[in-house]
Amino acid sequence: MSVSRRYCIDGDVPVAVVEMPAVPGSMVVADDADWRNGLLVGLAVDNHALIPAPAPFLVFGEKSRTSVKLGNPPAVSGLKDTFTVMAWGLPANAEAYRTLIDKGGRDAGFSIRHGRTQGSANQVSVRIYLENEPHPHEPYQVRLKPPNPVEFNDRWHHYACTYDGQHLILHVDGQAVDTLSKESKLDLTEGDLCIGAFAGGGEPWQGLIRDVAIWSEALTPEQVARQAQRKLRGDEPGLVGYWPLNDGAGDVALDHSAQANHGQITGGAWRELPMRHGYRLSHPMRCSPAGLASCTISWDAQLPDDPDKADVVISYGWTDSPDTLPLVWHPAAQGGDLLKREGDGAQYLWLKQELLTHDPAAPPRLRRMKIELFTASAPARMGLRQELCTT
Repeated sequence: MSVSRRYCIDGDVPVAVVEMPAVPGSMVVADDADWRNGLLVGLAVDNHALIPAPAPFLVFGEKSRTSVKLGNPPAVSGLKDTFTVMAWGLPANAEAYRTLIDKGGRDAGFSIRHGRTQGSANQVSVRIYLENEPHPHEPYQVRLKPPNPVEFNDRWHHYACTYDGQHLILHVDGQAVDTLSKESKLDLTEGDLCIGAFAGGGEPWQGLIRDVAIWSEALTPEQVARQAQRKLRGDEPGLVGYWPLNDGAGDVALDHSAQANHGQITGGAWRELPMRHGYRLSHPMRCSPAGLASCTISWDAQLPDDPDKADVVISYGWTDSPDTLPLVWHPAAQGGDLLKREGDGAQYLWLKQELLTHDPAAPPRLRRMKIELFTASAPARMGLRQELCTT
């Protein structure tokens, strides 16, 4: 009998630590409880497979311009010294001028958008405007130029920017990618707040947007990475706006923060769409055998006949504590070495299995994963085998 359950990652939930053997030997784990499962919006776990669950989405720019207009909320316009804005977005056309979120229009406030500069291909950029600037038409910007802009399309990405009164930082997919130093105060007093377009209606987004959040403080890179992997409750300290955009019907986008600054939806349509991206995290594995030389990984995945329809991606990260998620995730290669961080004491290895699929009827399955530790002093090896799916 298969068991289905639905839940999401929360960094506050205590985790179990899997002890890797400190002497030559092996350990077999066949319990799905050794993985925690999460998704940007929701997923079902059935027979050890990640299965995309239909969820309500507001489709932006399908037949007409779509935006969520939020007026000029005092909790946002009153921010001066510090702020953070973040959102998940799936761009359907990232190679044109497209706006994820904007406050104030072209010459005020802030914006996160895709665009082109001097004829170059797609860039992700954040613009902010500061008080008492002599050239208001020259905003301060941080940017990311993806190596292959086309591959940015049709995939979920996490966007965030922070400003602490001195440093403007752009984060994409949980990683800080560009920084600008400028000491001043924010100028957010003018203009409206708008999701999916400039406040004046230009540069409309095409694709999907979820989980837009604004904070009155500058989150640290560690906090941004953590928030990128969890669902907000709405009562987090410093949160001044949170629009999940999962209402599913009507023309109002509810603000789940204490401010209750609900937005008016124009254009667009609600659709029940399958999720295309899900992930599950292993519990931390404590790896501290003496003289550890290398740690390798291999796995077996069941994929559809058409590899473009789905894929299983394995990433890994190391921490010094089982209570914190990795700040940086590294892509794993079949048989590749999971590079260990420098430092003394216990090190904790985390694994992340990501699901990418366009066909929810045939989700990929991770059938088997093997981790092997090699010591420098002897040829003996110690291994942990995770049997994730019986064949």
